[in-house]
Amino acid sequence: CIAFCTNIQSSKLMAEELLEEGYQTVSLTGANDTAMRMKAFNDLQDDTNSLEIICTVDILNEGVDIPQVNMVLFLN
Repeated sequence: CIAFCTNIQSSKLMAEELLEEGYQTVSLTGANDTAMRMKAFNDLQDDTNSLEIICTVDILNEGVDIPQVNMVLFLN
């Protein structure tokens, strides 16, 4: 799942809240370096990895294809 958030604070908060609910999450923003982003994208697509949700802001807006993603959330 990709969860689009409204700002960095919201992205971090949603990742923490979803983690508390038992989901494996990560918050990615424009401040994260390319290596961290690629690791998260690869982890999300790896069936042996527990990452389920990327909470994001200011990235993944267009031109990204992650075939394993089967849900998109727009959080406000």
